[in-house]
Amino acid sequence: MRLNFLPKPQELLDIAFAKARKEAPEVKVRNDRGKARLERERRISQIENASELLCERLEKAVKDFPSVDNLPLFNKELLEATIEVEKTKKALAQFSVTSKIIKKISKHEVKRLRMFGRHERNIREIKRAFFGRISSAIKRLEKSIEQYNETAKRMNELPSINSENPTVILAGFPNTGKTTMLQRLTGSKAKIASYPFTTQKLQIGYFEAKYQDIQVIDTPGLLDRPLSERNPIERKAITAIKHLAKIIVFVIDPTENCGYKIKEQMHLLAEIKKQFEVYIIAALNKSDIASTAQIEEAREEAIKIADETVIEGETLVSALKEKISEKIFPKKK
Repeated sequence: MRLNFLPKPQELLDIAFAKARKEAPEVKVRNDRGKARLERERRISQIENASELLCERLEKAVKDFPSVDNLPLFNKELLEATIEVEKTKKALAQFSVTSKIIKKISKHEVKRLRMFGRHERNIREIKRAFFGRISSAIKRLEKSIEQYNETAKRMNELPSINSENPTVILAGFPNTGKTTMLQRLTGSKAKIASYPFTTQKLQIGYFEAKYQDIQVIDTPGLLDRPLSERNPIERKAITAIKHLAKIIVFVIDPTENCGYKIKEQMHLLAEIKKQFEVYIIAALNKSDIASTAQIEEAREEAIKIADETVIEGETLVSALKEKISEKIFPKKK
């Protein structure tokens, strides 16, 4: 859904007028009558070329913008949480209307040139009238172009997420080891992309199961604190993610060195379980430095809430992958 930016009104006019001049170079003739005829045809060419470029740019912006209502639910809600949809639609409507106006002006002035452009003075007057009218029409688009470019900027910053891929979401408080878990699951350094809902970064990685890529996403700033602490845009973002998540892996730090007690971590786990209503695997991290008592306390609390619980060790990654694969690709009975 990458969009190209539109030049500012004056820049757009300068581009159109430059093309018009380039496509219709000066022609020298001896006969005055022939000179007027060629001048008329040259001005007609300029009008048509300028109009064509302006209409192409405006119509391309309209055509390139996706039909929000026809997008998959995840992409639709992601977009609605990122841009001002109604303002953008109004801007696009203005582009369509202005394109039609320019075509109408162009047709009218070309007709006038063919009917009355028998002298250089008439030709110049009609040409000036045309360029003046379309300049006014384009300059009225200043606010609409600003809105469209802001929309394009926000859309171009969206991370590349494949809504068709089975997706695993990593959740949990900060410093519980989600990034390390992501890297270990995907076997390579995760891709980090701008995430417009927060000042944080979205991290994406992949691993293969049953000859298909499994998408793993860490969502810092979204699923690492209680619902009551999230702003409206973050809540919309979470709603979008709900359409994407097949499984949530909730990472727990039994040592509490992350700064959050087991009770707090379990409260967040329960909130996410209630909110998402998807299969949740609780992954107890940092078991190499946690005491037996800490691990047992965390495990006992996690199994009350999560659908599955795994404990970090040499087989954690393989166990997680196996459980994820079994859930996403269940064996046929």
